Amino acid sequence: MSVAHYETLQDKLAQLKDARDALNVLRDEHREKRRREQEELERLRQIQMAQKLEVLRQKKQVSVGLFIFFLCLVFAYLSAFVYLDTCVFL
Repeated sequence: MSVAHYETLQDKLAQLKDARDALNVLRDEHREKRRREQEELERLRQIQMAQKLEVLRQKKQVSVGLFIFFLCLVFAYLSAFVYLDTCVFL
């Protein structure tokens, strides 16, 4: 085999190495892009969970408020009933 043939093989090996290096760079960039996308999805998930939690807290506040209102109505009704009951005997 001639020197020119070995030089051609050497050039092809260099091209393969360059192509492999370029492919590795692309893989690293893709991996980094996927990592950033996953971080963004996790951030959005956390925001959604916080919003849902806030909605649940608001519902709980409304429920507690309604419960207290209901208790006040019952108490007022019972107080009026007891008052009327005592008035009948007077």
